[in-house]
Amino acid sequence: MPRMAQVNRLLKETFADCSIEAAKMAISQSALNKEQIELILSSKGLTGNILETTTAELANATATNAVAVAEGTATTATVGFGTAIKGLGASLKSLVAAHPVLLAITAAIGAIYATVKIVDACTTSFDELKDKISNLKQDVSDSESTLKDYKTQLDEINQKITEINNQDSLSFTDEQELENLKNQKTELENMYNIEKARHDLKQKELEDTANKYFDKKITPSLSKEYKDYSVVDEDGFEKKLTKLDIMNLAKERMLLNQSRLDTLNEEYNDKSNPSNKETKEYEKKKAQLEKTRDDAKTIALDIQEEAKDQVEGLDSTSDTYKKVTEASQELSDALARLNNDWDSLSDKGKQENLFSKISKDIQNSISDGLDDEYNKISDWGLDEYTDKIKDGSIQSKFGNVDMDKRTIIHWSDELKKTYADALASWDYDPEIGSIDTVFGGSERFGEDLDGNGWEVAFTPILPDGTFLSKDTVEEYINSILTEAYADDGKVTEDELTAIDAEGRQIGDTFVQGIFAGIDDSQDYDNNGNWAEVVGRLMHFSGKNGAVQILKNNQNSSSDNMSAIKDYLSTLSDDDLNILANATFDEDTTVESLKEVIKAAQEEANKSSVDLSVKTFDPTSLLTESDDKSKTATLADLQSEADLLSTIQKELSDNGKISVSSMQKIIKQYPEAKDALGQYMLGIISQEELFDQLQGVYEDDKDAYIKSVVEKAKTDEDFFNTIKTNYPELINQLGAVYGADVANWTSMEQAKVNITAQAIQQIANIYKEFYKAMGVNDGIDFNIQATKNAISAGNPGAIGGSLFSNSYLKSNFDKVVTDGNHKFKMNGNDVSNAYKELQNNIDSVWNTAEKMKNAIDDAAYNQINASIDTSWQGLGGSDSSSSSSQTAEKLNWIERLVNKISTAYSRLKNIVSDTTSTWLKRNNALSDSMSTLSSEINAQKQAYEYYMNAFNSYDLDGYWKDQIANGSISIDVIYDDDLKNAISDCQDFYDKAQGAKTAVQELGIELKGLAKSRFDNVASEFEEKINKIVAVRDLYSKEDELMNEKGWFSSTLLNSAMIDQENKNLQKLEAERDALVNALNSAVNSGSIMPESEDWYSMQSAIDEVSSSILDAKKALVEYDNTIRQINWDAFDRTRDDVENLITETDFLTELLKDAGITDDNGNMTKEGQAAQALLAQKYQLYLNQAKAYKDEIAKIDADLANNPYDKELLDRKQDLIDKEQEAIKSAMSEKDAIKNLTNDAYNDFIDKLGDAIDKYKELMSTMKDAYDYEKSIREKTEALNALEKQYSAHQGDNSEEGKKNIQQLKDQINSAKDDLKDTEYEKLISDTEKILDQLKDNTQEWLNQRLDQLDNLIQDIIDQSNDNASDIAETITSTAENYGYKLSESMASIWSTNTGNITKVLDNFSTSFIDSNSKIKDVCDNINSAVQGLLANSNAEAQRVADEIARQQAEQNASSDGGYSGGNDYSGDDWSGNWDTGSDDNDSSGSDGVDWIYSKDYFDKNSLNIDTSIVDRLKLHDYDSSFAARSQYYDQMGGEGQYYATYDQNVWMLDWMKSHGYRKGTKSAISGLHIYDEDDPGSEVLVTKYGVLRQFDSGDTVFNKDQVEKLWNLSKGITTPNMYMDNLGAKLPDISNMSNNLSNKVDVQFGDVTLSLPNVRNYEDFMKEAQKDPKFEKMIQNMTLGQTLGRNSLNKLTFR
Repeated sequence: MPRMAQVNRLLKETFADCSIEAAKMAISQSALNKEQIELILSSKGLTGNILETTTAELANATATNAVAVAEGTATTATVGFGTAIKGLGASLKSLVAAHPVLLAITAAIGAIYATVKIVDACTTSFDELKDKISNLKQDVSDSESTLKDYKTQLDEINQKITEINNQDSLSFTDEQELENLKNQKTELENMYNIEKARHDLKQKELEDTANKYFDKKITPSLSKEYKDYSVVDEDGFEKKLTKLDIMNLAKERMLLNQSRLDTLNEEYNDKSNPSNKETKEYEKKKAQLEKTRDDAKTIALDIQEEAKDQVEGLDSTSDTYKKVTEASQELSDALARLNNDWDSLSDKGKQENLFSKISKDIQNSISDGLDDEYNKISDWGLDEYTDKIKDGSIQSKFGNVDMDKRTIIHWSDELKKTYADALASWDYDPEIGSIDTVFGGSERFGEDLDGNGWEVAFTPILPDGTFLSKDTVEEYINSILTEAYADDGKVTEDELTAIDAEGRQIGDTFVQGIFAGIDDSQDYDNNGNWAEVVGRLMHFSGKNGAVQILKNNQNSSSDNMSAIKDYLSTLSDDDLNILANATFDEDTTVESLKEVIKAAQEEANKSSVDLSVKTFDPTSLLTESDDKSKTATLADLQSEADLLSTIQKELSDNGKISVSSMQKIIKQYPEAKDALGQYMLGIISQEELFDQLQGVYEDDKDAYIKSVVEKAKTDEDFFNTIKTNYPELINQLGAVYGADVANWTSMEQAKVNITAQAIQQIANIYKEFYKAMGVNDGIDFNIQATKNAISAGNPGAIGGSLFSNSYLKSNFDKVVTDGNHKFKMNGNDVSNAYKELQNNIDSVWNTAEKMKNAIDDAAYNQINASIDTSWQGLGGSDSSSSSSQTAEKLNWIERLVNKISTAYSRLKNIVSDTTSTWLKRNNALSDSMSTLSSEINAQKQAYEYYMNAFNSYDLDGYWKDQIANGSISIDVIYDDDLKNAISDCQDFYDKAQGAKTAVQELGIELKGLAKSRFDNVASEFEEKINKIVAVRDLYSKEDELMNEKGWFSSTLLNSAMIDQENKNLQKLEAERDALVNALNSAVNSGSIMPESEDWYSMQSAIDEVSSSILDAKKALVEYDNTIRQINWDAFDRTRDDVENLITETDFLTELLKDAGITDDNGNMTKEGQAAQALLAQKYQLYLNQAKAYKDEIAKIDADLANNPYDKELLDRKQDLIDKEQEAIKSAMSEKDAIKNLTNDAYNDFIDKLGDAIDKYKELMSTMKDAYDYEKSIREKTEALNALEKQYSAHQGDNSEEGKKNIQQLKDQINSAKDDLKDTEYEKLISDTEKILDQLKDNTQEWLNQRLDQLDNLIQDIIDQSNDNASDIAETITSTAENYGYKLSESMASIWSTNTGNITKVLDNFSTSFIDSNSKIKDVCDNINSAVQGLLANSNAEAQRVADEIARQQAEQNASSDGGYSGGNDYSGDDWSGNWDTGSDDNDSSGSDGVDWIYSKDYFDKNSLNIDTSIVDRLKLHDYDSSFAARSQYYDQMGGEGQYYATYDQNVWMLDWMKSHGYRKGTKSAISGLHIYDEDDPGSEVLVTKYGVLRQFDSGDTVFNKDQVEKLWNLSKGITTPNMYMDNLGAKLPDISNMSNNLSNKVDVQFGDVTLSLPNVRNYEDFMKEAQKDPKFEKMIQNMTLGQTLGRNSLNKLTFR
């Protein structure tokens, strides 16, 4: 039988720990049968004959016991034990009678109970185990002490052995001593090892005993202490439990009862007005639960404390130690949870708490999410699809949208930025972390096709997850509708599905697969339109439908929670504390938890010691606490003080303390309960009891004040009050901790900062110490020093505590301490150094503690001074005493009603008083309504009272009916009692009816007050809004006045009007909210009935306010547009001025062309050069225009990004694009103009060059004739000479034949020479003609090449123009003056050189405008500055007006007491930040009479154009360069008229600054401060009257006075930077006169270069060499074409 098997198992377990003798004794007193006895004995090891004999003997003894059980003598034992076993109990005895088979069981149970009584005889008790553990601990401790002694002796012996061995030689005595020491060492080591083995055995025995202690099980029902903690197994038998098991049970019972207590409190608190019975039941249950909880808590804590004691001293790695520690920690965590004390939880407890919270929050979030989605089903009219949506069977494909194959979009910051425009077009802002798959919906499309159109369901998300914009979707759907409609004028779903499946390109996106459904119905009210239904169903359908996702999360939450649990186990305490304050939902994952921790850590890293400021509500202390053992509240003190006052009065009046007061002492003064008992026993007197009560009160008062201080430690206002009331304390804190004290906002922050600073100071002390020690790593050094001290036998020495500048690290390593804890170094006492460090640290720390205590004292005094908390101050007379009352009944109803009515009348007077503030009137109105409600309630109560009084009279029904209704009759009554009764009843009935009528009338009046309150709200807001609008209108009128003056409209005034309109909008929105609340309040209270006349009137008023809100929003848009237009107008005005400059440039170009661009020789004239420069100027001005338009377009694009549908922005952008294109086209035209002008000049030059060549050829022909003539004369002369020679020969020819031969030879030689000379001369003429012909051809070819390389040509013209800027300026000016025209300021400034050396006029050639330092850019900037100056003047005038309006408003509101809430709106608006203004701050007043305003500028100084820009020159010196600052400088420099930033004014200021510096140089400086080295440090040389002391370096060059003077004169002799080049035209070659002697050289001059051809007879060789040399060819080109094209004439020198 199973039941018998359980009994047998229980028997074996019961006797398991018994000795055999104890088991026999127990069996002999039981009623066990033979089989059971044999079972027990065999389990104890008995076998064979001994088992049989012993079983038989015991069976005889138990047989008698069994009979006694059957007869009832064992009832007590059976029932006593059975009570603890469920299922057996008191019914066991009756069961035995009915079922004899149970007799054995009953007997067994009785025997077991008897056996339990002697269990202690066969087992070791807890007390014995505890004693044994205690003894073993002592043994282990003693053994450890012995081992330590042995170790010390061994160390000493080893030291001595080492010292002897270290000697150079050993004496006989030394050797004997060494031998003895070794023997001692051997003996000690043996003793040490024996003791160590004994220690290990004792330690093992201790571990085993402790383990046995905690494994020992008891039967709780048989224990007096734990009888309430019995547990039965599945078979109904009680389990044996260890003490740790019982501790866990007690813990669970404690938590269970606390949970029940929380539920009970919630249920009771939810009751609005519990009855007395309910309250009593609640208090009874509460007390029971609290007692059960506290009893369990006591049991658990007692076992915990006992367990801790037993494991103390055990190895922390042992299983027993871990088991006890874990169970103890679980209990501590449970207590922390019970007290909501997070900080006291262990890491594991925190992990469990967090895991439970996260799990609960996730499930709640999923549940709430499902509820929301289910509500959407109903809200969207999809009830017929409810079941399919919930079970996931709803169709998943609509059209081409397959909800099972959608890409899930997980929204992140990056993804939102990617689709920012698309999301904005749908007005959709998804939350970070949320998902989307379809974002389905429906809209009307194609109305232009058939007049009605079709409702089309779609998704804006492509299958790949691309999110389309609304424009793209609409364009796409309209296009596929048009295609489908084009065939037959019809559109079907199949057609659209097919077309959509193919897709098409829309802009940059290929769209496909977004069509879901179509319907031509126009029914939208109840889902009669299928497309509308589809648009909604897509939200729920498919595997990623809204409901399915939540259900999937629910199903997969176990895996997620498992991961979260694992992650929590890895977190530090700080990370757990961060998550403790977080909230969680269904999206919570490990990654999201990591993000929370990361965000908190980043925030913490950014924060310094800055504690949050919390406000403490002291009124919470006005509630009397339930637990008097806790810190008293003010209400507790009041109760205690009242009791003391009562007792004092009793002692004074009666000389004794009443019983009721003694009962109150137990409640109010639980600490004095023992003293009260002593008083009742006569041990102490009543005066002594009273003194003890006063002492308890003083303790409670002190604790109360300290608790208030503790709770107010984070309150900012409380700390500010301390600052105000205790200035000396704050001054003292400031003296110690500096200016940072002013930033402390609470007591807690102050004390934390004090501690932090103290720690920092102590750290600095150690830092200085380590610095003095020459130590880099103080931690490593500290550790090493400590190791040295410990190794020297002084574990208490701490190396890092030494502090003295005299120590060296090498010495410090040897620091030790002796037995007196004196610090030793090399045998010297250095304790004073240690004290020096300690004193420094103690001083810092003591100061910090002193300051914190001073703050606490100030806070304590502040609280104590605020309320008189002495019991005499709080206590009063005994309120329990009552005066006697007369039996007369007084009726105060009419007085009550009259009083309320009078109060109401006074309030109505205040409500109607228009001289009072709205606040007072509205408060009075609210009070009126409250008072009127009170009067109505009073009248109702009066009615009930009077009617009850009327009904209380025992009058006949006839008389009561007559009193109530009257009749046409008169009764005569003689009975006085009846007369009095009827009179009283009539009076009561009439007053009751009067009260009833008053209730009705007052109700109507109360409704009227509700309407009045609504009207008052409207009137109050109307007046405040009118005030705002009035100021706005003043700004508007001033703006109109400025327009009439012809000034720019002011952006500032429009901004001011925006501010006022925003205030107006805020007031209107607040008014609408207030009116809606007033209306709803009136309707909810029943004062106003819906659809009544007043209701419609109030609705109309609200609608008017809503309309005004829209008007205000419209006005804000208009003001914004006006400001935008003002800026546009300023920009356009700037561009028009630049365009005017371009027109003037074109005009001047034509004038210069008219004057002629080339001279008679074909050279470019100065007018031609100037014309070229002006064409380049026009080119760059057009590029400047294009760049300006481009920059303005970028601004428009930025505005369009925020408002892509603004038509004005779109039109403005297109207009700017057109102008930009026109400017670029014009620039290109100017390039062609430059080319044409240059080509004309080149053609003139080629023509002139041809003419010159022809003339040269004619000259050569003339030279040939001259040559022939000369030859003829020479020949005739020679003939004459020959005759003369013949004559001479005839005179004295002695050898005629010889002379003849000689003469013939000479003739032949001369003839050959003449022939050679003739040939050479003819070759010279031929080659020269050839060179000249080639020169023209090469020149034409080179000029054509130059024209083809137009960009290079233009760059050359720009370089030429910049180099000859002064000449060009003079040419332009003189040409204009010849025609009677004066240059504009802008034109004159471009080519003006009166501002010093010009870097460049024109920028380098580029196809786009370059922001560099050029006169073109500077002039354009000045034009812009001038326009901005006009705008700034308007804003300056606007600021003046705004200040005046603010002043006027301040005067108007000067007498306001705060009733006008808008008063602060006009207390001094300042818009000066909208434009540049000067400031008196940081002025730098120089001796030049100008108050320079310092404004550090970090712009690259090398990029500043300080020669031509006044703004850049000011920035160079870090002076404020704003318009307002320049206006101030202009006045102080002595400028004429008002400063408008014109070109002339800016140039004048620039010249003034240069003249007050020394960039131009001077020979006689004036005294005072001046700007020096303006270009770069060292760029100027200073020569003083008295000389300058200077350090020379070897090899330095020194100019003497004469040389310096000459250098000065030389510098002044150069009048222009390019004085070496007069014009750009090349001179034609100057052909020298032909020498009469052709045998000499031929000189040919070309420009200023002379080409000498010596020895004409060798010309052939010269030509050959020249033709071979490429440098010669290049030199000729530079000297000819180079000068023609305006190149530097000195370039020829590079070919030397």
